[in-house]
Amino acid sequence: RAHAATAIAGRHRQRWPAPPRGWYLLLVAQCKADIDSFDIIEDRQIKKPGPRVDILTCTAIISSLPGAWPVEAQISAKVVLECTVDHWRTHDLPTYGQWDNDTRFQGPHHFKDVISRVMRLCLSLGITPVFAPAQETGFQANIENFNGRWDSKVWQRFTHRHLMELKHRSSNYIKALLTRHAVKIQHSPPRKRIPRNWKLDLQAPLHGEIIFFAQNNWNRRCQNAWRSFSRRRKVVQSTYSVRCEP
Repeated sequence: RAHAATAIAGRHRQRWPAPPRGWYLLLVAQCKADIDSFDIIEDRQIKKPGPRVDILTCTAIISSLPGAWPVEAQISAKVVLECTVDHWRTHDLPTYGQWDNDTRFQGPHHFKDVISRVMRLCLSLGITPVFAPAQETGFQANIENFNGRWDSKVWQRFTHRHLMELKHRSSNYIKALLTRHAVKIQHSPPRKRIPRNWKLDLQAPLHGEIIFFAQNNWNRRCQNAWRSFSRRRKVVQSTYSVRCEP
């Protein structure tokens, strides 16, 4: 055993370069398109017995364009839409928007083929919504990393007396990040502006594509909160898209 361990230790270990950011979408991996990734930091309490707050967060994978919106009580789907539209009015539209399987993003899971408000918002603006599989950290690593930095630099560094103070400090942190990444943002893939006459209509006919990354359970079924379907072969990761035509 000692001889075998010595032989293994002496071998040259082949190391492979890490995959590029956004490796699961070709245009993003080639830095030809950007993707805004969203998440929610939940159930934080401001100075007991103060109110509980949720924080909607956002960061772009290529340009590192940040965003954070602390909200008292639980964030609703309506608040997600308002903050997202405000962010895109300020910083223009990416090619893709990414979320996890939270019902506020993906819609209720007890109905099949639900097109959520977030999906309708994206399709109305020509953005392709992307949904990461549950319990797969690789897809959400970028936004989770941003959540950790926001938590360290804003939430844990100060004692917040009230919500407005938290919002002010969060805003200052986002402004500092925008200054820090100004050159990177300037040289990132181009974004398009929201049309002047655009108005969200949740009842409008849908046109565009929705991308889901599904997780294989090794029993020849690919599972996603939105849909579960059979596969002929065992695969670790599957991608399927839904194309909406008016």
